[in-house]
Amino acid sequence: MARRPRRNHSPAFKAKVAVAAIKGEKTLVELAQDFDLHPKAAAIAYTLIETAKLNAVDPNGWLADTLARIPDCKITKVDDLMPWKWRG
Repeated sequence: MARRPRRNHSPAFKAKVAVAAIKGEKTLVELAQDFDLHPKAAAIAYTLIETAKLNAVDPNGWLADTLARIPDCKITKVDDLMPWKWRG
């Protein structure tokens, strides 16, 4: 089986997947099928959301802010984007 070329998704698409995951109405497999993602990508979205929740952070606000800040973030400052350091 040939590998599909890697796709780069827009921040808007990533936000749409994240919102669907936050709703919690679909399983990982359903989410991956609905958005034509590998289940591993859907699992990453769920992990990010649950990590935010465990840190008492609003997943919607944190994720929107983080996705907006990533393009300008220096690699040495990535830790500042983590939910346990986020101040919304």
